[in-house]
Amino acid sequence: ERIRGVTGKSTAPTPANLQHIETERGTMVFDPRTGRMVPAVGPDGAPVGSGKALTEFQGKSTSFGMRADAASQVIDTVGQGGKVQPSLIKRAAESVPLVGEGLGMAANRFASPEQQQVEQAQRDFINAVLRQESGAAISASEFDNARKQYFAQPNDSQEVIAQKKANREMAINGFRISSGPGARNIGGAPAQPQPRQPQ
Repeated sequence: ERIRGVTGKSTAPTPANLQHIETERGTMVFDPRTGRMVPAVGPDGAPVGSGKALTEFQGKSTSFGMRADAASQVIDTVGQGGKVQPSLIKRAAESVPLVGEGLGMAANRFASPEQQQVEQAQRDFINAVLRQESGAAISASEFDNARKQYFAQPNDSQEVIAQKKANREMAINGFRISSGPGARNIGGAPAQPQPRQPQ
């Protein structure tokens, strides 16, 4: 196997057991045999993943991924694993034809600050994921379907709530993959392996 730098050119062969990890300092090469991690370098000797601007797609993936990750953290902490949900009264008021938007704004006054935070985080997560997928305006039916796909609903079992959290994590990991070197900017990036302690 060969390490490929950001230019697509290959460097010297590397043992198959070396692992490539994205960190804040760029791409690193981890050797599990020694527990050492060193910067990956390209054929010009420059560290891989540094000094190059992201492509337009990688930049958008990074931006959407950062938004989705921050929103998911609010949902996990403020939402308390599905215990705090957006106001169902507000949701019902918003669904009234012609006047729903006004009724929803009035009903928002009675939602707790935590309910408002969770609702905003859900909107941000859905907008990030669906905007990346389609690039177009998001219809009400798409938004409602995504809400059911990613977030706890009344009477969901703990297993389903865990499955929906895993769906959010999978979407965020998809952003990490498509953002290339920008992945290090998406919070909660996979942890770096810790060097082995001598025995």
